[in-house]
Amino acid sequence: TRKPHLYWESPGRGNFRQALREGDWKLVRQSNPPRAELYHLGRDAAERHDVSSMHPEIVRRMEAALRQEHVPSEEYPSGISESGR
Repeated sequence: TRKPHLYWESPGRGNFRQALREGDWKLVRQSNPPRAELYHLGRDAAERHDVSSMHPEIVRRMEAALRQEHVPSEEYPSGISESGR
């Protein structure tokens, strides 16, 4: 089944990152410091302007997809709480 989004994650030294792209929207969530950033790539391809505070409903929907897609692993601990914040 084709999914309406693209999901990826990258473990790093002390900072686990997840990202989700749906159309022109891209949500990036990291563990240290815990935060989620939302970008509209059609208007901001360089990802310079976090618009998460202007679109909380999109952030909530995309964070739910991040939680659904993530598979916990002892080898790559995420450090991201269940709530995502």
